[in-house]
Amino acid sequence: MNLANKLTIIRMILVPIYAVVFLYTDWSILALALFVIAALTDLADGYIARQYSMITTLGKFIDPLADKLLTLTAFVLFTYFGLINPLLVIIIIAREFIISVFRAVAASKQVVIAAGNYGKLKTVLQISAIVMIHLYVIMGRSPDIIYWLVVAAMVAMTVISGADYIYRNRQVLDEEQ
Repeated sequence: MNLANKLTIIRMILVPIYAVVFLYTDWSILALALFVIAALTDLADGYIARQYSMITTLGKFIDPLADKLLTLTAFVLFTYFGLINPLLVIIIIAREFIISVFRAVAASKQVVIAAGNYGKLKTVLQISAIVMIHLYVIMGRSPDIIYWLVVAAMVAMTVISGADYIYRNRQVLDEEQ
C-alpha cells in the first residue's frame, strides 16, 4: 500500500476518535484539531498521489469514502447537538448515497470515475463549514449571516456537484454497456 493510501486510512481511523472526543468530552478544541488533521490528510494524500504518480484504483475508491465518513460524521454530530438543520444534512447524505450508487454502477462496468472540480470544491466548502461551526461553538457565538451564507453555499455546491457528476458521466447509465 502506498503512502497516499496510508494517509487515507489514517483519515478513516481518525473519524471515530473525532466522534468520541466530540460526543464525550468538553474538549471542543481537541475535536476541531482532530477534524483539521484528518482534513489535512485529504490534501496530503491527493498531493502525494498526483506528485509521485501514486494514483491507484484503490485510492480512487477509498479517498472519497474517507471524505464522506469524515464530513458526514461531523454533520450528524452537529445535527445531534442542534448546530445545523437536519434537512440540510439529509440533502448532503442523499447526495453522497446517490453518488456512491452511481460509482458502484460505474465500477460494475469497469469504469472508475475520479472526482471532478465541483466535487473537490464541495469537499472544501464542507470542510470549511465544519471548521466554522466548530469555531462558532468554541467561541460561544450564535449563527449569524456569515454562518448561514457559508452553510448555504456549501449545501448549494453539494447539490450542484452531484448533478454535475452524474451529467458528466451519464453514459454510465446507458443500458447497452
